Amino acid sequence: MNPSNIIMSHAGAGSGRFSILLAEHGCQVTHFDISQPMIDKAIELAEQAGVIDRITFVKGALEDLGDYRNKSFDMVVSFDAPISYTYPNQEHVIGELVRIAKKNIL
Repeated sequence: MNPSNIIMSHAGAGSGRFSILLAEHGCQVTHFDISQPMIDKAIELAEQAGVIDRITFVKGALEDLGDYRNKSFDMVVSFDAPISYTYPNQEHVIGELVRIAKKNIL
């Protein structure tokens, strides 16, 4: 699959380390984070990396992904800490991340 056809969500994306890396490889990325200062930093870094056009920045809580339809993204990534921060709702959050991903790989 051509990376430019891959639509990704990076949940709890922070300052954009992985969002930017994925965009550099050609993916279209939705960078989702609860912290506006982290999103602002991610925007700055994405501009520097020249991938700002491949990233959509969204401010929100992982506990509330109701605006996204089932199977909205080809792939959803989240690296541990964002899920930990949602305690005691982490099981709900994981279920929502699975719901918005097209294919589940367990």
